[in-house]
Amino acid sequence: MMQNTSLIHSGRLTAVFVVFAAGLAGVVTPTSGQVIDEEQKLLASDGGVADWFGKSVSVSGKTAVVGASGTDENGPESGSAYVFEKAGGVWVQQAKLLAADGEPHDEFGYAVAVSGETTVVGAHWDEDFGFGSGSVYVFEKVGGIWVQQAKLLAADGGEHARFGGAVFV
Repeated sequence: MMQNTSLIHSGRLTAVFVVFAAGLAGVVTPTSGQVIDEEQKLLASDGGVADWFGKSVSVSGKTAVVGASGTDENGPESGSAYVFEKAGGVWVQQAKLLAADGEPHDEFGYAVAVSGETTVVGAHWDEDFGFGSGSVYVFEKVGGIWVQQAKLLAADGGEHARFGGAVFV
């Protein structure tokens, strides 16, 4: 059963990500005219039930970032984001991004955006300025490795602000 669909247009690449309850994200691209064929299903290398893999997606060139706000490396629903790169016609997982200070229920990966070698990841339930004040993490690709460069907080953030619920770069 389909839960969420996102259409992303980046230059000459148009991708439709279809998110299913089972934690799959599918990449489909137009082949000719109005015909759209599935290109590849994306799967997290360590995917699990209720990870919400595909909750958010972003594509820039040959890089796709897929949010999974329900993963639990830093506690329940701490969240993560997966980076895929297209090489030789195949999308391959290159990295799994985690917040350096991730905590339970932050939902890191609720929103993602990528442009070139920069990606931003929202954690809308992060609690630096109170319950659900939220934050945004900035990652850069350095020497082929995605590295957290900054954590952004709203200067006037407060409880339930949910900063990071939507992001763009």
